[in-house]
Formats: sequence, structure tokens, C-alpha cells
Amino acid sequence: MSPEGPAEHQSLEAAQRELAASQHQLAELQALLDELPEIFERKFEQRLQPFLERQRLLAEENIELRDRLQRQLPSPPTETGAASRGEPSLPAVQPLHRLQAATQRLMGPNDRVA
Repeated sequence: MSPEGPAEHQSLEAAQRELAASQHQLAELQALLDELPEIFERKFEQRLQPFLERQRLLAEENIELRDRLQRQLPSPPTETGAASRGEPSLPAVQPLHRLQAATQRLMGPNDRVA
């Protein structure tokens, strides 16, 4: 064996160890990449949750205020009577329903981001 033989052998072993370490690191990075969509989804849901809770509370408050206002009105307004007496007429609650429907479409069937 020549003097370069053992040095080449050591160099080859070092390169093989480095290759194995790089392959291991690559596998770990691939596993992290595979987890990224789930991580982003969880983070989005965590950030969205306070807004959904606030929306729910506002919707409840809206219903309570409308009920209270309806109870305080002297009589159900008619088309001609309410306008002529200057009484307020309440708008329909449809915008709230549209917002809830949009939120459900966004969240999907399992209350998760679609």
C-alpha cells in the first residue's frame, strides 16, 4: 500500500460521513417542510379565533339591541304611518346572515380554513 492509500481511505470515510449527515439533515428539513401547511393553518386559526368570538358577541348584542328597540317602539310601524310620524324603521338583519355565511364558507365544514 502506498502512503496515499490510508489518506485516501480516511478522506473517503470522511466524505461518506458528511454525505450521511447531509442526507439526515435533508430528511429533517423535508419533514419540517411537510409540516408547514399544518403549522400555518393552526396559526391562522389561532389568530382568527378572537375575531370570530368578537363577531359572535357583536351579533348577540345586535339582536339584544334590536329586541330592546322593538319593545320601545310604540306600535309596529306601517308603511305610511311610520314615515309620516318620523319613526325609525329597522333595516333587515340580512347583512349579519351574509357575514356568517361568508365566515362559514371560509372556515369550511369542520370550522377549519378551507
